Amino acid sequence: GAEAVTVDAVRGLMFVVSNGTMRIFDLAADASGLTTSWNYPDGALNNATDVVVDGDVAYVSTPQGVIMVDVSDPATASVISNIDPSITTDD
Repeated sequence: GAEAVTVDAVRGLMFVVSNGTMRIFDLAADASGLTTSWNYPDGALNNATDVVVDGDVAYVSTPQGVIMVDVSDPATASVISNIDPSITTDD
């Protein structure tokens, strides 16, 4: 079957979630302009399904929770935090 793809574009960069991981493409580069791709240690982005970028943070949805990735420098992106979906708040 077809693999779901989610894309968000910010500041000339395209963030793509596909095949269970996130990739960042530099839209100003030529066709080989893949900046980097991730499948973080411990499988942090395993089975990633969605990405939304706000400023310098990419929010990547996974079955383990929402992974916050610092993308201020795409070549050295790093996980900031994992928002555990089992955590709830009382209203």
